[in-house]
Order: sequence, then structure tokens, then C-alpha cells
Amino acid sequence: MAGFWIGILWLFPWVFVGWQWARLKFWGFGWPWPWWFWIPLFWFIPWLIIGWWWWLDWWFWWVWLWWLFPWVFWLFWWLVVFKEAMIWLWHKSK
Repeated sequence: MAGFWIGILWLFPWVFVGWQWARLKFWGFGWPWPWWFWIPLFWFIPWLIIGWWWWLDWWFWWVWLWWLFPWVFWLFWWLVVFKEAMIWLWHKSK
């Protein structure tokens, strides 16, 4: 999971450099150079897709947990409903 988030963080400098190039011509290179600008497209982004797929596998694990222990999830749900009901009653009393 750490690799997935590191890949997400690597996208920010890539987008920033691309934005500077497109708007300000700050880096002083012409399209499609330098070659290293394309590295994220062929390296980081496929790994993000793999990481996303891995997360989907864990999502199925959470579905199993929901099926086995639904009361854990419902406990948090009823806490939220109770909080919203109290806010609604408080606004109604004013």
C-alpha cells in the first residue's frame, strides 16, 4: 500500500512540471523532450493501476467482514444517525 501512495505523490511533481512547461515554458524544452518527462507514464501509472487492483482485492475482503460481522458496521452507522437526529432536534427547538 505504501508503494501505491508513493506513486500518487510522484504524480504531483510530474503534473507540476508538465503544467510549468505548458503554460510558462519554464523548463526550456520542446515537445516531446526531455525523455524523462514520459517516465511516469510508463512506470508509475501502471503501478498505480496495479495498486488500485490490489486495493479492490482488499475491498472484497471488507465485504466478507461485512457479511461475517455486520454489527460492527451498523454500530458506526447508528452513531451517525443518532448524532444527526440530535442535531435535527436541537435545530427544531430553536
